[in-house]
Amino acid sequence: MFKSILLAVDSSRYSEVCTRYALEYAKLLGAKITGLSVLDRKEIAIVYPYYYPTADFPPVFDETVIENTDLFERQKQRALEVLRRVEDECRKMDIPCVCEIRDGLVPEVILEEAQSADVLFAGQRGAGAEYTKGLLGSNLENVVRRSSIPIIVTPHNYRTLQHILVCFDGSEYAIRALRSAVRLAAACPKGCVTLRLLVVHDSEEAAQQIAEKAVKYLQAYDMKEIFLHRKGDPAEQIIECAQAENIDLVAMGAYGHSRIRELMLGSTTETILRHVSRAVMLHH
Repeated sequence: MFKSILLAVDSSRYSEVCTRYALEYAKLLGAKITGLSVLDRKEIAIVYPYYYPTADFPPVFDETVIENTDLFERQKQRALEVLRRVEDECRKMDIPCVCEIRDGLVPEVILEEAQSADVLFAGQRGAGAEYTKGLLGSNLENVVRRSSIPIIVTPHNYRTLQHILVCFDGSEYAIRALRSAVRLAAACPKGCVTLRLLVVHDSEEAAQQIAEKAVKYLQAYDMKEIFLHRKGDPAEQIIECAQAENIDLVAMGAYGHSRIRELMLGSTTETILRHVSRAVMLHH
């Protein structure tokens, strides 16, 4: 299962909640946490965009200017404070932890660090979320589209893990999400976590056929009465079902059968990430 957790944090409320999720899952799984805070060069470049070595054009961006800016120092101090809190919480819960600060483009740094982890935890939105009016953070969207490891995207409010909803369409990504969800449930004390399997399809017969592969896999885990069928738009039905079933974690593939289709703006995955109020585990 997941033994190496990469926790991407900033100074936002979303990161505070994300840290609580990462701590809970690390304790359940006996995992190590790597806390990562990135000093955003893009933010600094907007404020200090150009350096003019002479009166001639074009201007060039001077990398050495960055580390001498007040904004860079403020970012660094915020990062130190955030990571100090992560370390303190890990120490209290006896969870192995290392923390690091890196500077660069946020998505690129996170994706590079993710190559040494089993799973990435990230908040649904980042610093300045109060100004986004429900939009998905651009850094998160970039990471989700390009990640090669599972990502657990956490919401604004924390929920203890008790009920998992697996969204299943028969794709290889959904199968991976199913396996991780089952193993996560199995890591909890027996009977503490329930798992439901959701298939969204206009035909109930077709939904049953899609679910057969998952049901067969679940037989070894003695999970009964877990199948749910809904008709309609997949994103809407998943969001509504998560609310109705009091779900704490939605597990799903980051893509369906057509990865090209899911890369388009307005995909099922993106809609869910924008609007669901539960943690979402995405498998690639």
